[in-house]
Order: sequence, then C-alpha cells, then structure tokens
Amino acid sequence: MRKLKIFSLILVLSFGLLLVGCNSSSTQGSSGADDPIKVGYIGALSGGSSTMGVPGKNGIQLAVDEINADGGINGRQIELIAADDKADPATSATQAQKLINEDEVVAILGGPNSGTVKANSEVIAQYGVPELITIAMNDTLIDPNSATFPTTFRMTEDNSYDIRALAEFLIGEGHQNIGVIADNTAYGQSGTESIKKILEEKGLNVEIAVDHPVGAKDLTAQTLKLREANVDAVYVFSLGPEGALFMKTLKQIDWKVPVVGGRGLNMKAFVDLAGDAADGMILPTVINPNKPEAKEFIEKYDEKYNDDPTHVYSSLGYDSMYLLAAALKKSDGEGGDALIEALESLKDIPTVTGGMDHTASFTDDKHNAVNENYIIFNQVKNGAFEFYTDEVESGWE
Repeated sequence: MRKLKIFSLILVLSFGLLLVGCNSSSTQGSSGADDPIKVGYIGALSGGSSTMGVPGKNGIQLAVDEINADGGINGRQIELIAADDKADPATSATQAQKLINEDEVVAILGGPNSGTVKANSEVIAQYGVPELITIAMNDTLIDPNSATFPTTFRMTEDNSYDIRALAEFLIGEGHQNIGVIADNTAYGQSGTESIKKILEEKGLNVEIAVDHPVGAKDLTAQTLKLREANVDAVYVFSLGPEGALFMKTLKQIDWKVPVVGGRGLNMKAFVDLAGDAADGMILPTVINPNKPEAKEFIEKYDEKYNDDPTHVYSSLGYDSMYLLAAALKKSDGEGGDALIEALESLKDIPTVTGGMDHTASFTDDKHNAVNENYIIFNQVKNGAFEFYTDEVESGWE
C-alpha cells in the first residue's frame, strides 16, 4: 500500500533498526502453518466504561468461537488476547506496545473510548499493524491519508452519522428551533460544535446550547434556559447520569418537549436512572431486533453472556471480528501491508448491525465500514428501549 510503505520508510529512518525488528515481529508471530493467528483487543474491562468494553470483548469472543468451530482462517485457529486499558489513554498505549511486541498480534480491535483509541492508534500505526475500532465514535479517529491513523479502520459510525440521521428525523417531525445540552468536557463540547454545524447545514436553527459539569446534581437552571429560548426540540449530548437527570428535570418542571439524544445514552444505566421520565426520547442505535441476522445474534449472545441489554456493544464487537476474519482469509493470516490491503478490498460484507440491507465495505480512502443504511432508532417506552418504527410518542402524556 502506497501511503503505508512511504510512512514505514519514514519510521525506519526516524527510529532505526529497532523499529524494523518490532515491525517484523508483529507480522511473523502468526506465520507458522499450525500456529494460531493472534488478535488483540484493547478496551475498558474494568471501571465505568466496562459496561461497553466487556460486552464488546464478549461479542468478539463469540465470533472467534464460531469462526474457529468452522475451521478458522484457512485451517488456522484465532487466539484472542484481551487487554484492559481501564479507559486510561496512557495505559492503552502501553497495552498496544505489549500486544505487538510481546504477544505478536497481527491486528488489534479497539474499544469504546475515543481518548484511549486515539492514544493506542498512534502507537499501533508506528508498527504498520491494522486496528479495527469496534465502538469509539470520535469523528477525527479515521483518516487513511494521515500520518497519525493510516492503519486505523472502524466498524461503527462516527458521531456525524448519528447527528445527520437525527437532523433528518427532526426535520421529518416538523421541528425547526433546536436547543442543545451537553457536558462541558471535550467530548460534550466537540459534540455540540458538530451538532450546530450539521443541523444548521440541514436548515435547522440551533437557538441555544447550554452545558453542565460531569457529575452535576441539579440541571434546573440549564433546563429553564432551554425552555425560555422557546425551542421546539432538545438534543441531549450528555452521558448517562446527567442525561437521566435532565429528563427527570423536564418532568419536574412539566415541560413536554420532544427530545433526541446521542448514542452515549443508549445503555441500560440511562433508562434505569431516568425511569419513565425518559419515555418518548429518540436515540440512534445500530441493531434492529427484527433483522433476521440480528435476532439470531441476540439469541446466541444472551444464551452465552446475557450482559448487554441493548446489544449495541456486543454486536459491534461481533461484526468487527467477522470483518477482520474476512480480511485475514484474503491475506492468508498474514499481517502488515497484506492485511491492510485485504481490509481495504472488503466489499459488501453482511453485518448483524445496521438496517435490513446493510453491508460493510472499505476502500483505500474509506476506512469507515458503514453506509447510509446503517442508522436506526430506539425509543424509550415505559422506562425501557424499544425499536422505533412509526410514530413518536410524546412522552408522559
């Protein structure tokens, strides 16, 4: 691959023969005819983000078990080596070094946190090892033409996909003047800027954007500001606890306004905290329980693990591993350039995630797998997620 070879040459000149030795070990570790093909996973397996990281890893493992039972990769078994980065960027970068230099993996599957994926991707790219992100959605993580992320791929959508889909939804429902509430972290503020940009490009007005600290205990002031701005819908780009608090505050002040939210709220912890205060909220999701492939996956996953009520994170791990396996079959288990070129040649691979007809594809300048038929919606009803089909219910009426 042109850009990778140029990039590798620069690295050789910069870092010397030591890096060449590391790069060599990363592609030779699985070269024996009977040796397992080693694949790494880096994600949060402990701490708060483990509610995403553990199901993501388990979805990968379910796929590995199925692939191995079906003969593996051209007769060779896959060995998954999982590393806990505790949602810490420095730890994630260290784990990437270990997986490549000590465990000799041919590829790494990345986890749920954009900050940790960014940190480990910068390390992984130095060795010419492909990384396939399973969950993290930051818009800046995928750029095959950059020096930072030339070997990084992603199964799921980035935030802009969700925002565009929700913008179209708001337009379809006749909403025009939108308010935004988000946390005051880099995640929340970058999300707010993307929401403003995309909604305004779609002809919607972002009348007001308010923020709050992580761990906020009272959102009354922010909620009243939104109501005073006379918005006719609210876009929530906060995470679970604060998102739930906002929905409870809406109910407390008896403001029945349509609400949409980012994928960061699409988890059981959010609806457990919000209860029926979240009823009517629309959120993007990636799995349609009416899709035959998704239905089969849900049954298999719940029988073995039953730890992912939304099936978002586990299904993304599962699809990511099957994408990687398709590429490994093309590269005959080899890593490095051969595996990257194999990934870039994948076309129309069936997925359990996405719409009824969704398939995943990569090219040499498109490292996001998804297409326009990917985003679907959940609606909160009776304090639980349900697949959204037709009409939006207005909440607690």
